[in-house]
Amino acid sequence: MSTSPQYFEDTLKLPDGVEIRYTDSGALNTSDYTTMIVIHGTGFNGYALAQLHAYAQKYNLRIVLCNRRHYHGSTKYSEEELAELTVGSKCFQDKLGLQTAWFLEHFVKNEGTPKVTADRRAGGVILVGWSFGNATTLALLADPEVIPQPVYETVEPYLRSLVLYDPPNLALGYPGTGIEEKYNPLADPSCTTPTQVFENFQKWVSSYFQHPDVASGLASGLSSEKCTDKKTIDRWTPEEKAKFCEEDGATRTDVPS
Repeated sequence: MSTSPQYFEDTLKLPDGVEIRYTDSGALNTSDYTTMIVIHGTGFNGYALAQLHAYAQKYNLRIVLCNRRHYHGSTKYSEEELAELTVGSKCFQDKLGLQTAWFLEHFVKNEGTPKVTADRRAGGVILVGWSFGNATTLALLADPEVIPQPVYETVEPYLRSLVLYDPPNLALGYPGTGIEEKYNPLADPSCTTPTQVFENFQKWVSSYFQHPDVASGLASGLSSEKCTDKKTIDRWTPEEKAKFCEEDGATRTDVPS
């Protein structure tokens, strides 16, 4: 029997006018619940993770799923910002880090977020980056000079941990090691348009591969298939695909040019 998630949607306007859309399972009637803020990856927005809300109360969590900028309901990047992103300008990451800090500050100051417990096993905030969403979460920690002291002093005591969930090498800022010869869905020469690249990526990233030798940490054991017969995206209805999948966000902001 499927679990129906309960949550509400809201939009937070940051001090610089940028708006961030998010879904929220809501505050719990406990004094030590943990607020888990999740930043999604490439192509699939926060709505694709909405089933997580169904488990919030069971695990004493308030789950907040953000839509990154250039994804549904959140402010799109300007052409100037996209140009900064393309050349790898530090000011782009600085703004991303500050905007993330402001988002956390809102929950600490205005949402009654419980403090971290003495044993650091409950309360506070856990920030989670999924896949390329780690480029956003790590921007928060990249340069302490970027975060104003009052914001830092508000957020720091509540930020219990940072979770890097399946980050790609690009989000961590280093080239792949031994993986270049493997299949890259974003660089398939048969895909000549952004739409083809995006559709190809969706099939690949939602496939279920059999990797025979991942324990060694070597790329030699990874599958080079384009996709598998079983894919998560094939289980979604057309309505779910329309809600969860965003070509413009993926191809304009996440795919290397």
